[in-house]
Amino acid sequence: APEDALRGRDCVKVLAGAFHLTAGEDAIKSNKDDDPLRGFVSLDGGTFSISAGDDAVHGETAVFAGNATVSVSQCVEGYEAQQVYVEGGEHRIVASDDALNASAITTSEGSQGQVDGGGDAAIGQGEPPAAPEGGAPGEGGQPPAAAGSEPDEQGAAMPRNPEDGFRGGQEGDEGQAPAPPAGAEDALGREGAFDGREGGPGALGAPAGAMAGANEDCLIEVSGGRIVLDAGGDAVDSNGSIRITGGELYAIGPASGADAALDYEFEATVEGGIVLMVGPAGMAETFTGGTQPFALVQASGAAGDLVEVVAADDTVAASFTAERAFQAVNASAPGLADDSACQLVVAGTATSFTASTTPSASRSAPGPAGPSPRTAQNSAS
Repeated sequence: APEDALRGRDCVKVLAGAFHLTAGEDAIKSNKDDDPLRGFVSLDGGTFSISAGDDAVHGETAVFAGNATVSVSQCVEGYEAQQVYVEGGEHRIVASDDALNASAITTSEGSQGQVDGGGDAAIGQGEPPAAPEGGAPGEGGQPPAAAGSEPDEQGAAMPRNPEDGFRGGQEGDEGQAPAPPAGAEDALGREGAFDGREGGPGALGAPAGAMAGANEDCLIEVSGGRIVLDAGGDAVDSNGSIRITGGELYAIGPASGADAALDYEFEATVEGGIVLMVGPAGMAETFTGGTQPFALVQASGAAGDLVEVVAADDTVAASFTAERAFQAVNASAPGLADDSACQLVVAGTATSFTASTTPSASRSAPGPAGPSPRTAQNSAS
């Protein structure tokens, strides 16, 4: 496609299939200016091979990546939405800018049916395409309702969300879409996301020095799956907050010190899963807290170096091979104990650090060079 490959106004939802998408603009996109509760993308299955001139997957309100296998060989930004959820599957994203990006909802486009830039409709001058002669199947020329859909008040087929609403939603939120812009009632119902609980993003105001565009409703949450990111900008970038509760997240940040592997405005917490992110030291950030120990370690490596996180019991808690030179490493894994002495081993050279659930205790010190244990290795390439 010279522009977008798969485009849905209300939503794009995929359960299965094999997709090879080459797009001049976004490969998969959904946005709807007249309804802030729609414009989402849900990939619950299938395999995707994507090359995009702009975003690989863009949902104006949310992107849900479930049990899909996604390989993005080229894009500007990988998964972009106000809320990005990775809950399972296999995901590898090569991006010239941010690989995972949470940014506030925008409504820069024209009315429904217009193409990007507010121009004429894709077919005709702002008018929908005519139904086939004799009318489309179904009453009044409306297309027939797809399996699992429900008619609206005018009888048109409308997509229906899963019976339990969006995954992670509260009871009774069937059919609800992601959280609307700041100031509106949250419709998604993600526990702790925007409910104002103590320590949650919803309880935070913009801190002093927050960048323009910071928004409390912006969230990146990783709860499952295996994710490998190669970013020319920030690997994981939220204009709000970041939450890691499970899965495996391996990221290679940019060569430039103007960006970082991890970037956020309010808070970033880790409560489970494996996190191993390498990048430049200039703008490097660590997590603000969580229930699983983490650390930001100053350690340099070259492209092709094996990076290993070694726990206090000499087991390898996480490892992967960096594909670009780096000076700083964010690390967290279930095998790390709070306030424990650990090692980061880069190409056989060890750096000692203390893993902790608080950022003040995340510190590193030079350690002796030596071989690394391999008794419990997890690898990513």
